[in-house]
Amino acid sequence: MASYTVEVKPSARKELEALPDGALSRVMAKIEALAETPRPTGCKELKGYKDHWRVGVGHWRVVYTSTMPRGS
Repeated sequence: MASYTVEVKPSARKELEALPDGALSRVMAKIEALAETPRPTGCKELKGYKDHWRVGVGHWRVVYTSTMPRGS
Protein backbone atom coordinates (compact mmCIF):
# COMPACT_ATOMS: atom_id res chain seq x y z
CA MET A 1 0.00 0.00 0.00
CA ALA A 2 1.28 3.46 -0.87
CA SER A 3 2.19 5.98 1.77
CA TYR A 4 1.47 9.67 1.22
CA THR A 5 3.06 12.83 2.54
CA VAL A 6 1.15 14.96 5.03
CA GLU A 7 2.12 18.61 5.33
CA VAL A 8 0.62 21.03 7.86
CA LYS A 9 0.51 24.69 6.84
CA PRO A 10 1.97 27.17 9.35
CA SER A 11 -1.46 28.79 9.80
CA ALA A 12 -3.00 25.38 10.58
CA ARG A 13 -0.15 24.56 12.96
CA LYS A 14 -0.94 27.73 14.90
CA GLU A 15 -4.60 26.70 15.19
CA LEU A 16 -3.58 23.20 16.30
CA GLU A 17 -1.42 24.65 19.07
CA ALA A 18 -4.50 26.45 20.44
CA LEU A 19 -6.48 23.20 20.88
CA PRO A 20 -6.88 21.62 24.33
CA ASP A 21 -4.33 18.82 24.88
CA GLY A 22 -6.84 15.95 24.60
CA ALA A 23 -8.27 17.32 21.37
CA LEU A 24 -4.82 18.04 19.97
CA SER A 25 -3.71 14.43 20.36
CA ARG A 26 -6.89 13.12 18.67
CA VAL A 27 -6.67 15.60 15.79
CA MET A 28 -2.96 14.92 15.26
CA ALA A 29 -3.60 11.17 15.23
CA LYS A 30 -6.24 11.67 12.51
CA ILE A 31 -3.90 13.91 10.49
CA GLU A 32 -1.05 11.41 10.74
CA ALA A 33 -3.39 8.57 9.71
CA LEU A 34 -4.12 10.43 6.46
CA ALA A 35 -0.63 9.41 5.26
CA GLU A 36 -1.80 5.79 5.10
CA THR A 37 -5.48 6.34 4.29
CA PRO A 38 -6.06 9.70 2.57
CA ARG A 39 -9.78 9.05 2.21
CA PRO A 40 -10.87 7.39 5.45
CA THR A 41 -14.39 6.25 6.16
CA GLY A 42 -16.55 9.27 6.90
CA CYS A 43 -14.52 11.80 4.91
CA LYS A 44 -16.49 14.09 2.65
CA GLU A 45 -15.47 16.01 -0.44
CA LEU A 46 -15.99 19.77 -0.09
CA LYS A 47 -18.39 21.13 -2.69
CA GLY A 48 -17.02 23.87 -4.91
CA TYR A 49 -13.37 22.84 -4.38
CA LYS A 50 -11.26 20.45 -6.38
CA ASP A 51 -9.57 17.74 -4.29
CA HIS A 52 -10.54 19.28 -0.92
CA TRP A 53 -11.83 16.94 1.76
CA ARG A 54 -12.88 17.08 5.39
CA VAL A 55 -12.97 14.51 8.13
CA GLY A 56 -14.45 14.92 11.58
CA VAL A 57 -12.62 14.51 14.87
CA GLY A 58 -15.11 15.10 17.66
CA HIS A 59 -16.20 18.75 17.51
CA TRP A 60 -13.40 19.63 15.09
CA ARG A 61 -12.97 19.16 11.35
CA VAL A 62 -9.73 18.50 9.50
CA VAL A 63 -9.85 20.06 6.03
CA TYR A 64 -7.21 18.83 3.62
CA THR A 65 -6.32 18.45 -0.03
CA SER A 66 -5.66 15.15 -1.66
CA THR A 67 -4.06 14.59 -5.04
CA MET A 68 -4.69 10.87 -4.85
CA PRO A 69 -6.11 9.53 -8.13
CA ARG A 70 -9.87 8.98 -8.08
CA GLY A 71 -10.92 5.39 -7.79
CA SER A 72 -8.06 4.52 -5.39
